[in-house]
Amino acid sequence: MLPHIEQETIPCRICGKPTRMLGTKLCDGCWEVEHRLEDFLKHPAGRERARQLMPPLDDWKDGQPNGWDHEKVLTENGVTVQWCDRLTSDGVTFTPAPDDLCGWSFSWRHGTIHIGRCTEEIARKAAALFVSLWLRGVTASFCDKLMDGYVSFLERQEGTSISVLAEIGGGHKFPSGDISNKYFLVAREGVCNRVPLYYEAEDRIIEALKLECGESIIITFSTRRGR
Repeated sequence: MLPHIEQETIPCRICGKPTRMLGTKLCDGCWEVEHRLEDFLKHPAGRERARQLMPPLDDWKDGQPNGWDHEKVLTENGVTVQWCDRLTSDGVTFTPAPDDLCGWSFSWRHGTIHIGRCTEEIARKAAALFVSLWLRGVTASFCDKLMDGYVSFLERQEGTSISVLAEIGGGHKFPSGDISNKYFLVAREGVCNRVPLYYEAEDRIIEALKLECGESIIITFSTRRGR
């Protein structure tokens, strides 16, 4: 009777189960999936099945929004988030960057992506979203756009804001040929109705935002189509 010889095994590089395949470092099941997956995903039904099996990317946890573990995403993927306010061309000599170029960015094995000016917490969440989307096959260009929208969303949650409709008044032509200056007429239900911005509209907007002296706000003007 031949003596029993214990065969050497190693953990499968995908699932971690013991395998005797020291060369491929794959168990039989993972070898089958890895070598047949490309053909499987060529078919719409195959891609749909793969999407069904992939865990969803969700920021809800225990019934609460914004509860995903974004720090875990950063840690598992070796992501570094840092504030950038210096420029260099050789990696040795640094000079202060112009104010409009300062902001947060993140770096990982695939490169560095600029995030922008926001709080550090928002920057870290934005970096985690970019990485999570990229790992799911979303292009870097699209990830960047979605990350920017996510930053805007998180900033809106942090502060108090109101929106007003602004029309352009003035611009009248006098008999002399002179044209009067143009000005904003702002309107918001419950606040003001087509009032010049420099009249009581200012007071009402400040009151609606509950602003105190010394506080700063961000004002954004944008056009819209239609009325």
